[in-house]
Amino acid sequence: MYQDEDSNTEIAVVTTNTESSSTNTNWQFGSMTSQYIVEVYRTSATENCTQLTGVVLPTNGVLQYTLPSNSVTTFHFTIEAEAAVATAG
Repeated sequence: MYQDEDSNTEIAVVTTNTESSSTNTNWQFGSMTSQYIVEVYRTSATENCTQLTGVVLPTNGVLQYTLPSNSVTTFHFTIEAEAAVATAG
């Protein structure tokens, strides 16, 4: 996970799935006062850092996503200074 040290507002989470099947993941960012749209990029056998449809980070701060097999997925978003450090679940 990368968090912009200067402004504390940009977060990038890079996840990998080296398994031969998809896997579900949850990231906990803490409670938010607003929903945020998360940009999603994926690299796989058929994609090269392809921007996908964004997902919503709800106010409960839990980002749920299914990672396809053998892929690298990057989530990027900008939030206000209320952000907490993410933990994987």
